[in-house]
Amino acid sequence: MFLYIHCHRTHPFQWSMNVAKITEVPPVAFLPNMIVQSRVLRPFRFHTGGTVLAGKLAMERGWAINIGGGFHHCSADRGGGFCAYADITLSIKFLFEKVEAVSKVLIIDLDAHQGNGHERDFMDDDRVYILDVYNRGIYPHDGFAKRAIKRKIELDYFTEDKEYLRLVERHVEGAMNEFEADVIVYNAGTDILEDDPLGLLSISAQGIIHRDEIVFKKARSKGIPIFMVTSGGYQKRTARIIADSILNLKKLKLIECEEAETSGSSARPAEPSAASTSGVVKSKSGGSVFGKFFGGLFTKTDDSTVGLAESKTTKSEMTVPTEEKRQHKIEEDITRDGSLTKQCDIDNEHPDNLSSGVSAIAGTNNAAQCNSITSEK
Repeated sequence: MFLYIHCHRTHPFQWSMNVAKITEVPPVAFLPNMIVQSRVLRPFRFHTGGTVLAGKLAMERGWAINIGGGFHHCSADRGGGFCAYADITLSIKFLFEKVEAVSKVLIIDLDAHQGNGHERDFMDDDRVYILDVYNRGIYPHDGFAKRAIKRKIELDYFTEDKEYLRLVERHVEGAMNEFEADVIVYNAGTDILEDDPLGLLSISAQGIIHRDEIVFKKARSKGIPIFMVTSGGYQKRTARIIADSILNLKKLKLIECEEAETSGSSARPAEPSAASTSGVVKSKSGGSVFGKFFGGLFTKTDDSTVGLAESKTTKSEMTVPTEEKRQHKIEEDITRDGSLTKQCDIDNEHPDNLSSGVSAIAGTNNAAQCNSITSEK
């Protein structure tokens, strides 16, 4: 129901021109809306469903990662900056409505850009605390939205690792001490990477890995569930850095997947980089969610597979014996009472179910069960 309402409050997506403005891809305006729905908006909805599911799994298992999402420029009533759906807002609304244990949420937004979408949505909501670290000189320059930020760290152009990591560690610790959150939403944009054409910061690949480590360590030390979305990043090497960061978190036991390591080992690749999951649009462009959308817009897409750093792992290879039963239960939980996955009939002809095809990696800090979540439409 949340996405259904959101679709009708934000933008009339049946007009390709509106989608072109939001995604900032002018040629989209000239495409038949049927193509826009299937090739542009449908993948966005998959990522949005992944973020909502990640929030639910984090509360159940301690942590979750959606390899995608993080559309932090979209608010409840408008999109922009490549962001068509407010997945962060929707995931938090879902937790407030459906998970009794959640009454306070901490957003840690470390994308290079200000997260003006969720800031507008939670402007006067004391249940949500926002820490935002961003380049002061780039999009979106939303002065009104800044009023919602509880800890605002504005960076100069081309800030480097030492200063950046010092500020991140100091303010993540400060935010967690100042606000007792029930769950953390971590927007882990990689557009802070040096040479990123939009982020205009100078953080190394190792600096990004260390940043993610800081956030997960702090959350672990406080015993706070955390779910991560990957947000912006506009270079091909971004995908490899995300993969390396996840592997580093696993190596440090900040995320644990005991079942994935002890069950169905013959069906899984030996290399732990099989952390990539299926159900997200596959693209030869690599990089972040945005690169995948637009790099693969006019190429053939196979929803059944995805590669983190171009992995060729298939669904069957990633399946554990009881995967189907667990997925069925998760879908039942999410769709109970029609609360979340009511069809989003934007085009009134080919509605997509929010939970269809979404992906998340989920686990627990005390080594309970975890598995990759996928479902076919």
